[in-house]
Amino acid sequence: MSYKIIWGGAIMVDRGRASREGHFAVAAVKLSAPLFAIAVLATACVATTGHTDPQGATSTAKLASSLKDLFTQWLTSPDSTEYDTRVLREATETGFITQAQYQEALDLYTDCMSEAGYELQQTRYPTGVVNLQPPPVVEDVDALMASDRFCREKTSVYVVAGFETQQGNPNLYADAATIAYTCLKDNSLIASDVTVEQVSVFLTDSLQNQYPFDVHDLGVKSCFYAAGMVYDIDGPK
Repeated sequence: MSYKIIWGGAIMVDRGRASREGHFAVAAVKLSAPLFAIAVLATACVATTGHTDPQGATSTAKLASSLKDLFTQWLTSPDSTEYDTRVLREATETGFITQAQYQEALDLYTDCMSEAGYELQQTRYPTGVVNLQPPPVVEDVDALMASDRFCREKTSVYVVAGFETQQGNPNLYADAATIAYTCLKDNSLIASDVTVEQVSVFLTDSLQNQYPFDVHDLGVKSCFYAAGMVYDIDGPK
């Protein structure tokens, strides 16, 4: 089993199957769409409101009071690209980013990466969110990361982040376990007795043999993707 976690923009790769695949794990995490969401949200100077219970099991802390508020904050960011600015201006009025706008942002990015010599693989989740992965073989990870950074800065950062946030975390929770748990619960992907603590354990230590959800289900993967986690677990489906 290998799994990759983005947490607050920091990258953690644990227990990869092999050193070579470990490099792919790093690249996959850095190129995954959650990087846009998690890393951007961590640096967007968004104030959080709410509280965490005494045991830290659940959290109502939020990234912003509404999507409109979040989009407004991003609109004034110096990191906002020309495309971001155009779409965010509309989103601050409508309160959402459309699938077409998101897809255009991805197309701009993937075309840029293609010009740099990288044909990215894609996994589309039921929410319409797309998980981008690097090619199976990457000889120079640093060059790949440099191209990723260049292409994001040239095309779009916040449109991708905004759409993925509204699809995977519409309540704008700041806590990863709460994001994943709420998504799983709202989409009937877990039993009623599954707790936030169990979801949190999976986020931080996925080496247990049994899980309170189907780890191979694309909807489940989508929920953890929204929380900033991309994983690959061996075993029967």
